[in-house]
Amino acid sequence: MIQRYSLNVCELYLQSFATDISTKKVVQSGYVIKTYYPTRRFRYDDSWQGQITFALRYEGVNIEVLKAFFDKIDQCDVERFILAHPLGAVQKRVWFLYEYLTGKTLNIQDGEGGSYVPLIDDSLQYALPASSSTRVRRYHILNNLIGNRDFAPYVRKTALVQEFSSDRLKAESERLLKNYSPELLYRAVQYLYIKETKSSFAIERETPNQRRMEAFVAILRSMSNTPLTKETLIAVQNSVVDARYRQTDWRSDQVYVGETLAPGIEKVHYVAPRPDAIQTIMDGFLRCMAQWMATQESDPVVAAAVLGFAFVFLHPFDDGNGRVHRFLMHAILAQSGFVPHGLIFPVSAVMLKHQLDYDKALETFSNRVMPLLDYDIDDKGEVSVRNDSRDFYRAIDYTPIVEYFQQVIVRTIRTEWKTELDFLKEYDKIREAMRGIVDMPDKKANQFILFVRQNGGRLSQRKRHLFSELHDDEIVRLETAIAEIGGRAADVPRT
Repeated sequence: MIQRYSLNVCELYLQSFATDISTKKVVQSGYVIKTYYPTRRFRYDDSWQGQITFALRYEGVNIEVLKAFFDKIDQCDVERFILAHPLGAVQKRVWFLYEYLTGKTLNIQDGEGGSYVPLIDDSLQYALPASSSTRVRRYHILNNLIGNRDFAPYVRKTALVQEFSSDRLKAESERLLKNYSPELLYRAVQYLYIKETKSSFAIERETPNQRRMEAFVAILRSMSNTPLTKETLIAVQNSVVDARYRQTDWRSDQVYVGETLAPGIEKVHYVAPRPDAIQTIMDGFLRCMAQWMATQESDPVVAAAVLGFAFVFLHPFDDGNGRVHRFLMHAILAQSGFVPHGLIFPVSAVMLKHQLDYDKALETFSNRVMPLLDYDIDDKGEVSVRNDSRDFYRAIDYTPIVEYFQQVIVRTIRTEWKTELDFLKEYDKIREAMRGIVDMPDKKANQFILFVRQNGGRLSQRKRHLFSELHDDEIVRLETAIAEIGGRAADVPRT
């Protein structure tokens, strides 16, 4: 259908083919899933009506493709399709979606019979629960679409997405935290807030001054009870950028992500929505976020991934988008109750350690949208987009993003959290053992541990003068205590 009607849409990650094979076959390459359906078992005809019927039954609702198709098809053809079977589930969905996405009203009387049909099949993709859905009488549709016509994220329920559900990840984090005392957790949190702040700036290749770092730490600490509104996002942007680049509203100019190859030569990696579209899309984004946060049964990790990455794709500010996008993920996880009160998932630290994976996650959309954009860049480095691109950004397939972010959470629990907590637990034991040898001031003891670990288990001769008050036998006993508790070899020659 995309080829037949020359639909200008992003390349699909979920692709279906009707073939004469005997059994259904699924082939995955990267994020692209190709499913081959045997025509003898799956009813199918090659008309647009048959293709839409097949897609709604087996693939779900892809708003981007349907909007592009409805903009091309004759309205009378849609009316005939619906009136042929006005009580059919597919017809009701097509009727609703056509009017919802195009803003046009079909020449069809309100439906008077039949049961209410869920718009989204929640076995195929994420949808609102029935308790948060809206009954629309005209079509007898239960509107369980996440989002709205201006912003409607699409997340398919792949095996990987379902395997790492928020419930499972939350249970794993709770089991881990039971192994540590409240006092130790409190100390870990103080460090993790600072580590997360530094990592978030480092991803942008920035080193914040003390004021900006303290401001961002303060924002992270308050995120569990901060309303996620436009005003909040602007306030966060104001705190993370240079005062001269603070904004009071969404941007009014075209922005892009690129690199300077030489004076006057720019390589463009990604172009954000045009400024004449950003207000409308961001209004839809904010409504979707409010809707999702008010839904108790939503998956917090899915919501954090979608809304966090959507923000950076939309790029509503001239500067600071990356840090605000990571703040959003933290805030959603905290406010949904996924993260225990007062704690923080150092997701930026994981993203920084695996920067290539983070870049690849961003490219799951940028690489698909860039071929669709008709843009130009002038000799001043200003980009202008000539075609109407707003629909490309409204209903992105975030499934690869969710799969990526779930693995970030897994690494955070199993690596970042565990490593930091085990280190503090180990440190307490080392300090206790050291006090039995020499009761050193905390600062001096910390330096001793640091220097010994940096040198593979021994205090180097170059650092020996810093501890001139200690006897050689005390040095050896302290080194041995650190090695035995920290699992480091103590027989490393001094350097």
